[in-house]
Amino acid sequence: MNGNVSINHVLYFTGDVKIDKRGYLVKPEISGSGNIFSKNIPGISGDYMLKNSSLSFVYKINDNNLEPKSYGGIIDGTPLIGGFNVTIGQFTIDPNSDFVDCKVIAKMPYPIDKVLEFLQEQNPDNIPFYVSELSGSIIASNTLGIQISADISVNQINLGLINIEELSLYFNTAEQRFGGSILLEIPPSGDDKGTKGPTEDSIYNNLKILPVEIRDENGKTIRETNLAGLLTMPKAFGLKFLEIGFEIEFMHGAINKLIVTLESKIPIGSTGLFITQMNGGVDDLAEGDWKIIASVDIETGLEFPVLGSPVKLDDFGVNIHPMSYFKGSGSFEVFGHTASDGFLEYNHNLSSFQCQGNLNLLGIL
Repeated sequence: MNGNVSINHVLYFTGDVKIDKRGYLVKPEISGSGNIFSKNIPGISGDYMLKNSSLSFVYKINDNNLEPKSYGGIIDGTPLIGGFNVTIGQFTIDPNSDFVDCKVIAKMPYPIDKVLEFLQEQNPDNIPFYVSELSGSIIASNTLGIQISADISVNQINLGLINIEELSLYFNTAEQRFGGSILLEIPPSGDDKGTKGPTEDSIYNNLKILPVEIRDENGKTIRETNLAGLLTMPKAFGLKFLEIGFEIEFMHGAINKLIVTLESKIPIGSTGLFITQMNGGVDDLAEGDWKIIASVDIETGLEFPVLGSPVKLDDFGVNIHPMSYFKGSGSFEVFGHTASDGFLEYNHNLSSFQCQGNLNLLGIL
């Protein structure tokens, strides 16, 4: 076909378009090499280009969806999301002829681009799953105009020296904001070669130069450094892994900086407990094997109306070897009432957690 070719008058094609319905195909296919666009969109003068190139395309027709036949068929699109170029993962055509939903995947900067490569390798024959995990939507509607949104979340991407525990990205048309967060688990020392290959060396070295801004819980910047600088202290302690959560700030299609916020609630490993107040000092700092001697309050982070915190360890005298060992003793409080004395010990290396006290609840209940 050629001329004014369209599907439901919402998705238009230029040039020659072929539809292949031969019986040996699992799904019919549509192919061509011209532009793909929508028109008659409120707020848009002229055609709204979704693909403006001579790149060839082949899509499988799956109900209301046009899906790339292969990963090589995920070709460049024309729109931008938050300043990033995109590739087209799928078209979904409204059967009622109002809109086309173009599923697009932002061409992300390092190290997020490695997530895309990883998921392609893990799902070589499942393009729809890959698209559903990583795509945002550009919806061109004859009644509502253009709407752009993205809400992407992936977990547990192992890149060798870098482990991405969690990655989330968001974009919405109303605020025109594109940002996200990333939780990285990083070996702070490059000395342990193990099975590390050149690619993993490159990943680690490139990541270290990313700008990092450290803020307090009120949003005030207290230091600017890079990821290598942030890793300097744990490296000195001989720790194997460091897990850090960052906000991601994008600018002009690239990561502008990673932002880590220091809050008053400091998690104690994976125990579910938090240090909510600390007074004390540091001992043996010059020796490298330093520890914190302090008085702390420890809580679960839960609050009940009127009653307050269900359990609180009040003014615990503690000995903390950062990231690996924590021990303290003091008073247990239940809903603000002192119940008993006790102790708490957490050993990361042994994956052990102990908490003991003889609670006298008489009068509290």
